[in-house]
Amino acid sequence: MVKRTTRTPERAAPGLPEDHKKLVQALKVKVNATRDPEEVSRLVEAAGQKAWGKLPFRERRKLALREMLRDLESKRLTQLGATRHPSYREQLEGIIEQRFQSAAAFCQATGLDPGQVSHVLSGDKAFSLPLLERALRRVGYRLKLEAIPGFKAAAPKAKKK
Repeated sequence: MVKRTTRTPERAAPGLPEDHKKLVQALKVKVNATRDPEEVSRLVEAAGQKAWGKLPFRERRKLALREMLRDLESKRLTQLGATRHPSYREQLEGIIEQRFQSAAAFCQATGLDPGQVSHVLSGDKAFSLPLLERALRRVGYRLKLEAIPGFKAAAPKAKKK
């Protein structure tokens, strides 16, 4: 018989700060209590924003906590039979990591203001759709809208008389 050990935050990342360990433990409880995949993703996103706050994009990428949160989210979504869809911010981070040496190089190629990109990647602000479309087109990307699997639209509101 093989004995299984549970991966706790302490075992998963020994150098993780105490406040991050507590955040992961509290998040596990909340995530495991919900059966809504969208809520799982919202909880993880909010926890990440709370943990790294105003950290620059380059520093945030290095955090062990970032990978732990993604791992926690992916595992729970798999249990719920759902898949993880990255936010547009995460997709932008991926484009920057894969195609550009830095966020500054991305900004130069797209014509976006570096300060604005920093605020968007940190979650403080958002791009307008027209601005994002133009910028992405300049580097060979486009926006794509897709249906949320299993989403049930709310009933239309009754008109007032």
